[in-house]
Amino acid sequence: MYDHQTDSLWSHILGQAISGEYKGTRLTFIPALQTDWQTWQELHPDTLVVDPDRFSRDVYASYYASGEAGVLGSSIPRDGDLYIKEFVVGVRLKGEARAYPFSILNKEPVVNDELAGDAIVVFFDKASASGAVFSRQLDDGQVLTLSL
Repeated sequence: MYDHQTDSLWSHILGQAISGEYKGTRLTFIPALQTDWQTWQELHPDTLVVDPDRFSRDVYASYYASGEAGVLGSSIPRDGDLYIKEFVVGVRLKGEARAYPFSILNKEPVVNDELAGDAIVVFFDKASASGAVFSRQLDDGQVLTLSL
């Protein structure tokens, strides 16, 4: 991401400016949903789009197709590494982070896990490539184990 007003270059992965006027400044993380346009419209039918033609093509298509690693700096995976451009559902909780690769979630669309001492569940919908994460702990302290 590049901010033309301040000449600041922002890292998606770090969530902070890596050069320019705002170098070192961190963005505030907020929950986000990556999904297809059809699913978004079903969930949010009143959404307005400034430029609907922008969604007629993926501006990152050439990036996805290339063998370059982008910000990772290597096109040669090491043992245990994810595919260079693997999509993930990322979770950050109490200073800890974990990535749930789409390649795994495609096979296992409900993952009960624990992160930073909290019981969580990751849900994934293969058709729309959408994921969501929730706490598995109820207000009374009971921890649920969820499945399809």
